[in-house]
Amino acid sequence: MHTRTIRAIARKDAIDIIKNKQILFSLLTPFFMGIIFIFLQALFSGRGMAKVYIYDPDHSNLRQIINSVFDKPEVVYARSADDVTAAFGSDGTRKSTPYAMGLIVPPGFEESVRLGQHPQVTLYMDANQMSISQRLAVPGLLIDYAHVVANPVPPIEVSQATLNPPADSPPFDASTLNTVYPVVAMMFSLYTALFLVPTLLIEEKEKKTIRMLMLTPASFTDIVLGKSLVALGYQLLLTLALFVIVALGEHTGNIALLVPFLLLGSMLYLALGLLLGCIFKTATAATGVGGGIGSVLILLPAILAGPFGQLVLGNSSFGQMLKILPTYYIADALYIALLNQNRLGSLLLDVGVLCACIVALFMLAVWALRRQATVAAGI
Repeated sequence: MHTRTIRAIARKDAIDIIKNKQILFSLLTPFFMGIIFIFLQALFSGRGMAKVYIYDPDHSNLRQIINSVFDKPEVVYARSADDVTAAFGSDGTRKSTPYAMGLIVPPGFEESVRLGQHPQVTLYMDANQMSISQRLAVPGLLIDYAHVVANPVPPIEVSQATLNPPADSPPFDASTLNTVYPVVAMMFSLYTALFLVPTLLIEEKEKKTIRMLMLTPASFTDIVLGKSLVALGYQLLLTLALFVIVALGEHTGNIALLVPFLLLGSMLYLALGLLLGCIFKTATAATGVGGGIGSVLILLPAILAGPFGQLVLGNSSFGQMLKILPTYYIADALYIALLNQNRLGSLLLDVGVLCACIVALFMLAVWALRRQATVAAGI
């Protein structure tokens, strides 16, 4: 391995990308999506402060759920469960209330969960003050929280009542878009390596310049490493830009948790890009297959791994089939971070699956690269 040669190849490809307007525009697309996200944040941030009425005698950590659902909520603690019921009416019969959501947590809630007693949590939601995505997210977040305390199935019972229920409302509203969009944008930024690595590798094959490079001190490994560094560098820059945009937004989730999973996603797409670059002989074929694969690997998990997917798919067989896709576990981790969900078991599963897929793809890529090196050496 020749370090100077690798740097020279990387520098040459980096400059060529900047000069190629078509490739440069494709690379900057995720950044443009991030700019759009800024406008979405500004558009949907003026909904006003939500008031939440809670009876929680043991002061559990359910407050984190409220913070993940509402922007800067005003939380009012009730003296009794009857006070919350009176504010919303029995079975949510009142038409007007100053509170967007009410929550009754029984005494000894966490201890009851640990003992497997399936305590009942009462939830009131005003449809006039909560979007459909918020109303759909809260029950699942309550169950996720109970799973953290203990892991019985089902852990708790959630009794729901909705004030002013809409006659008909679309499942994908503005608030849902504001949650899904940053995940789609960050997932889309990971496509850079899947697009760049095959393009840079196959370009040398199509122009027959790989024979000239092989006559220099550069080995086939040096060529591949130089081009991989360029792809990884551009991808990390774009992903970092989107990360900063999300971090500066109004999300109150665990933003720092995004970093390791974005890095894992970058390595996953880099390994897949290397594999495609070695398999295909033309850029058109690699781009076509990579584009199709990339679209499936990005859009389906990015949209359906979060609250919208829970609404549309639930526990359907198609929802379970999505978990076959490795990128599902990237999207799942991003939603956990942005929604500030405390799901350690899910995060460990996400890390394990992603690491296993990265290792497997790199091993396949190395095997393909060795075959390519053998062929190139014989030219």
